[in-house]
Amino acid sequence: MQEMIEVLNKATRLSTEWLDAKYKIKDDVNSAIWAKKSFLMASHDVAKRKLPATFAAWDNYASENSPFDLCGNNENGVDNSLNQTTNYIDVERAAARFDFKDGSELGNNTYDLGKTTADKEVMKVQLVRMSLVNLSKEFFFLRHTSTDGTLAGAMIGGPEYGRYVVDTDAEFKKNEKLIEHAAEFPNYVFYPMFNSEGKIDENQRNLWHNHTLDDVLNGAEQDTDDSWNNPKDGKKPYGDYVIWRYAVENTIPAVEDYQRNGISTGVVFKGKLLSGSNTATKHPKLNTAINGTYTVPMKDGKVNGYVYTVDGKTYPIIYEFQSQIYVGWNDEVMVHAAEYGPGSPLHTAATVAPAGGKSVNELYQALVAAVQENDKAKEEAALAAFRAGATAAGFTLYQASSDDKFNSGYFFYYYYWNRHNDNGMPATMGPMEFGVVRNNVYKLAVTNIKRLGHPRITPNDPDPVTPDTPDEKGDVYLTVSCQVLPWTVRVNNIEF
Repeated sequence: MQEMIEVLNKATRLSTEWLDAKYKIKDDVNSAIWAKKSFLMASHDVAKRKLPATFAAWDNYASENSPFDLCGNNENGVDNSLNQTTNYIDVERAAARFDFKDGSELGNNTYDLGKTTADKEVMKVQLVRMSLVNLSKEFFFLRHTSTDGTLAGAMIGGPEYGRYVVDTDAEFKKNEKLIEHAAEFPNYVFYPMFNSEGKIDENQRNLWHNHTLDDVLNGAEQDTDDSWNNPKDGKKPYGDYVIWRYAVENTIPAVEDYQRNGISTGVVFKGKLLSGSNTATKHPKLNTAINGTYTVPMKDGKVNGYVYTVDGKTYPIIYEFQSQIYVGWNDEVMVHAAEYGPGSPLHTAATVAPAGGKSVNELYQALVAAVQENDKAKEEAALAAFRAGATAAGFTLYQASSDDKFNSGYFFYYYYWNRHNDNGMPATMGPMEFGVVRNNVYKLAVTNIKRLGHPRITPNDPDPVTPDTPDEKGDVYLTVSCQVLPWTVRVNNIEF
């Protein structure tokens, strides 16, 4: 790297500043540090070697045919061998790699959400897109480790376990409130998860490193490294993965609570809701909603619900409350609330007004009235008020949209933060549990999805993520298998 050559050329005898030299990548996809057949390597640890004591002694090694050997025995008493054998200098790749495979049981990146006793799917989710977010821009040429993840007392190389790999941006990552620094994220990462206001919207999603899963799985290079792909007991434990892309080191200093969504490298999966083999029988209204054939309810000759049109199809809002799915407010939410009766969680959430305000049901009926009046401005204001009231009461709202490759339907998002050292304790983050460390291959596969993801419209989400959201919380949307193998490879099974 020309930058490193310039740093070394400026170094003087006994100077140490070059040890902390950094490099900022300029190309987020085809960076020179991971170019094919010229991957940047750096020393894994400090390698102590003897050198000729005088300038005259260097004359013995002045030709191409007689180079000085840093790893073997030289003439003139300069022996760098190890018990008369090659004394290798350990090096490591300066970047990490992400691999991916389809981990679904149904195939085609499709997962069932709930099955009947007849083993039929009530509904399914298909993952259609994946995006890398928060790709770090800068790293140290030489790996640094310390007891707290900062440069104070850092050493070159050294063991990772029991210590922290130091990041060039460690001081920035220690900010107590990242949301107050959201406008600075582009200074440190490509594809920031959040915009300058610390929010996620469609414009911000367009800045992520976006791929369809079909393109990733069918157009990428296969992982053919036999060092970990050789069959064991007739199985290939790490087979079927494709090489997705490379990434720069991104680590978080102590304390563990600094591991947050605004700075950690992650993968966002876009899912689409599909009908299962038993949806039409088990939940017919849901089936019509998914397929865009929903019929708006009528009362006294007037529309009695809120619907909208996407690509010529009619869709209602789908609601999730305490892991149950309801289609349409008047159609199902209020019907079930009446069945469960006063005092039930659903009835209370829908009908009990907060102090000085209106109940969610009252807000919805005001929305219906605005629709009946055909007053668009009033309708938008009523919809905003209803969203705020519904999410405050614990409802998640899903509204359909269109995708240029996957047509119209209900889309939502799952967030995975790359796990480096799994402490095996759900909802409790350990040292360097989340991060990207050089010379690691992270092999990802989504193996299970437990629920619908986060709504595409942030105001529809009662639990929206922010830059300060911890990388690990108690709510689990999917399971990701992540194995980390050497290079070092880490296999992460992802469960949502």
